[in-house]
Amino acid sequence: MKLSQFKFKLPEDKIALYPPFKNFGEGRVYNRDECRMMVVHRTTGEIEHRTFKDILEYFDEGDAFIFNDTKVFPARLYGNKEKTDWYPNVGDWHVNQVIHPGGLKPVAD
Repeated sequence: MKLSQFKFKLPEDKIALYPPFKNFGEGRVYNRDECRMMVVHRTTGEIEHRTFKDILEYFDEGDAFIFNDTKVFPARLYGNKEKTDWYPNVGDWHVNQVIHPGGLKPVAD
């Protein structure tokens, strides 16, 4: 699978910057069930644009709906990398290459 398979053009006006609101009297009320939902039918490939409040139309008796109510809390680990001159020995030879995300990099002797 290639990363290029995930590239597509998304119009700027389709990017959700704020949650859906409705005006009721004095202020604006956030309705979570009014968020948009895209439905892709696997058998036909048809795409529908619905709202989340319609989700129960896609469930049959005996189906399960799993809620994820986990919370994210601010956490950060601080640390310093210790510099060493240790390189592993494999068998009778000394490894003089280090593997980096970009590939093999030579190690200065």
